[in-house]
Amino acid sequence: MICQNAILSDEYMDYIWKADVNPPAEMDPLPYGVCAQYISPSFSVYYISRKEVFGNRTSLPIGDYALPWCYTQLNTESLETTKILQVQNQPTLKLRGQGVILGFLDSGIELKQMTFRKADGKTRVLELWDQTDQSGRSPEGFQYGSVYTSEDIDKLLAEEQEVLPGKDENGHGTFLASIAAGNRDERAGFSGAAPQASIAMVKLKPAKQYLRDFYLIQDGAEAYQENDIMMGVSYLYFLARKYSMPLVVCIPLG
Repeated sequence: MICQNAILSDEYMDYIWKADVNPPAEMDPLPYGVCAQYISPSFSVYYISRKEVFGNRTSLPIGDYALPWCYTQLNTESLETTKILQVQNQPTLKLRGQGVILGFLDSGIELKQMTFRKADGKTRVLELWDQTDQSGRSPEGFQYGSVYTSEDIDKLLAEEQEVLPGKDENGHGTFLASIAAGNRDERAGFSGAAPQASIAMVKLKPAKQYLRDFYLIQDGAEAYQENDIMMGVSYLYFLARKYSMPLVVCIPLG
């Protein structure tokens, strides 16, 4: 079976498995109706058919696993009292984020905005993993979503594509990325905290309906699964190792 289908389908339930508990021997190879996704040396996720869960329960793995929590977007707060400009302009510091990756896990990012572009018009986004987009190649080691490099994004921008990957439906991710890493705009009197940092964005996929029902999440409310967030952090970690750059992760969820 194709694990991408299980990861995305509401007909499969997600279980976070701690690596210090070994799955039973019959899980290798995995039985019908089960897929797995590695997160880190400490955690993996198993996707199990709901028919298996509510049918022949004796075939289910027994161990220390957990149903994912759901998280929503947190309120944004003003940065007026953070003294950011003092840190940026202090002669011996001049800390503007150069050489650092700022990674975000949120609703996406509007790539066309000039606050995320260099002086030559090219993007400051190092990579983007859109978990909701299944049209392209997935990041190495992950089985869903599509990854876009800065070269991919620059090509789409040059072509003036109307629809770009990582589209931010509610603006939360774009707003926070602007506050944290937006370009300095002298005329508008605005600067992000780290205007010279490289940006990495994970656009999280919405939580499955069975989890929304389980946690009584109202219709229309933003909700993201714990395991998708964990995999987003894992992706950002490997991205930082790939480029040999320090990483700061922003998770504006709770």
